[in-house]
Formats: sequence, structure tokens, C-alpha cells
Amino acid sequence: MSYNYKCIKQRLFDESIGDYITYGIEITEENIIVNDVSCNREKVNEIVRLINMHQVSPIHLYEVIENLIGA
Repeated sequence: MSYNYKCIKQRLFDESIGDYITYGIEITEENIIVNDVSCNREKVNEIVRLINMHQVSPIHLYEVIENLIGA
């Protein structure tokens, strides 16, 4: 099975900072969204490029994102 991940823009609210723009990752085939990955669009686009290139399974997505954010 092939997965198609994409970066999505999100407008969220946090009591301590108010409204803010952030970016998440959506897997269209699985109807899964990982919210608020980063406020840095370029960083999320790079993560999306890597997980699409390596066809990361949705089962491992959170772990891979965590590892890449820390990188």
C-alpha cells in the first residue's frame, strides 16, 4: 500500500498565547491528521517529503515525527 502524506495549515488556540498558525500532517487515504507538528512550515514540509519518500506506515508516524522534530 502507498501512503500520501501532506502538510496542512491549521489555525489553533492556546490559552497562554491565543490564536496561532501551525502546520500538521494529513494522511488522506487513512483520514488521519497529526495536529500541531510545528509552526515552521518548511520543517513540516521537509518531514512530509521524508515520510513520503520512505513510505512510513501510519503505525510509526508519531514516532518518526518525534524523532525528526528532535533532529
